Amino acid sequence: MLVEKLHKKLEQMLEENLKDETIHIKLAGIKGKEALICTDRRVLIIKTGYYTGGTGFNQFLYSKITSADVKVGFLGAYFELGLGGNQNRPLNLYTEASKLPNCVTLQDKKDAQKFRDACNFILEHIEKQSMVQPVVIQTSNTSTEKEDKKEDIIGTIERLAKLYEQNFLTEEEFKTKKADLLNRL
Repeated sequence: MLVEKLHKKLEQMLEENLKDETIHIKLAGIKGKEALICTDRRVLIIKTGYYTGGTGFNQFLYSKITSADVKVGFLGAYFELGLGGNQNRPLNLYTEASKLPNCVTLQDKKDAQKFRDACNFILEHIEKQSMVQPVVIQTSNTSTEKEDKKEDIIGTIERLAKLYEQNFLTEEEFKTKKADLLNRL
């Protein structure tokens, strides 16, 4: 099962920050001070305590994630999210991975399979989002075609709004596309 009970402080942070989201994955990291949470909208990496660089509630939209991987070494293992612009390189398990906002240090190597399953979930979620096809709007000149074009644009804006509400688009992406479509009216 990929939903585990977390340290009391981490559970409290989740309760305060997740209101209308479904949790699919909730895994504890090293010493209960780190956790990976996958909801229907985003991936969260929560950390608390001095060892992890302080308390942090890091959230990543699926659309911004480029990879998810578990790295296993001689001394231990860690989970890492790849994000656009980040160069994923081997990390020192105890001085770097535990302090980075996109990594979770695992309790031991036995946890690696659970976190690999989480990687698969994240990658499948990203793939589903990439299947959303852009809407093509054709220009026309007749009055009936102009009305159809107007309805197409309004329908497109409504679909974009739904994608924004479901966190498939950022606010900036939504506003930019909406303004572009409104300029075509």
